[in-house]
Amino acid sequence: RTIPIDFAMEQMEMPDQVVIASDLKNPNHPGAMLYSKQCAQCHGMSGQGAQVKAMGVNPNTLVVTKSFVGLGGKNWAQSESEFIKVTSQGIPGAMPGMAGYSTQEWSNLYSYVRSLTAQ
Repeated sequence: RTIPIDFAMEQMEMPDQVVIASDLKNPNHPGAMLYSKQCAQCHGMSGQGAQVKAMGVNPNTLVVTKSFVGLGGKNWAQSESEFIKVTSQGIPGAMPGMAGYSTQEWSNLYSYVRSLTAQ
């Protein structure tokens, strides 16, 4: 039995992004490795956004994240405390919350993501 190629392609899962430090915008930044481990799979290596298949959702759903570029004026990008609040609590239906980071890790992650908002 054969199926149309378009249907078959829709059924394939998208591969995880392979995190290679040189693909990061600034791999030597103190927040770069935490970003690559916790954020890059959905937000892209340089904060450009990405399409990922939501796991455990029926029917299959693609989640599209926005680019960080140009978002420097958003509340979460203007305030480290707001960034921590949004990131730790998550966004219902859009982004899981992340927690358990030290104060220094939060500061490094915020600084790195903030650098991704620059054009």
